[in-house]
Amino acid sequence: MLIIKDLAKFTNGAENVNNLLISYQQRVVNSSKRMNLVSRSNVENLVTSLTEESLIPLQWKACILRSPIIDIGTGAGFPGIPLKLVRPELELTLVDSNRRKCAFMKSTIGDMGIENVSVVNARAEDIVREDDNRGRFSTLISRGVRDTGQMLEWADYLLSDEGEVILWKGSGFDSEIEKIDLQGWVLPDILRLPSGLKLVRFMKKRK
Repeated sequence: MLIIKDLAKFTNGAENVNNLLISYQQRVVNSSKRMNLVSRSNVENLVTSLTEESLIPLQWKACILRSPIIDIGTGAGFPGIPLKLVRPELELTLVDSNRRKCAFMKSTIGDMGIENVSVVNARAEDIVREDDNRGRFSTLISRGVRDTGQMLEWADYLLSDEGEVILWKGSGFDSEIEKIDLQGWVLPDILRLPSGLKLVRFMKKRK
């Protein structure tokens, strides 16, 4: 399981963060055996990789990560929960349409005593229909959900001015970005990850 080196520079003095990350990873691995939280044969390696990649925004200077944060399509809690464990001051809303995965996250959050985290069992399309969510968040994060253009439409509704979007994208991102109208957004910063994924960061312009 993952042990993060030089953790102190990311944690603002928080203690036992490695132990919390390991506990969370073990919960994902154990629950995946009966709930299919992550769908790969080598679950432990996948969960470790997901955790490592979730924390990359803490090391990438392009990212601000201001609260409140919304994680769209979070699944078992990636990338939101690892980020929250390392940065406990963050206020986080986890959104997923899968009832079982939301039940897992609620149980994990309660058992681990993680505070200021909400779990919402809903589709993103429903979240953006709620007036109370307009401009409510400062950061939107999402790993591999929907196309980038759709995500930016949702983010335009959910984020305050100068809010940021951080996406973990696969090989299809290059073709997606060519079709997107970036009016209202600062041109994205892009970080290529060793796994082949791209970490893409957009900032919403002030209106």
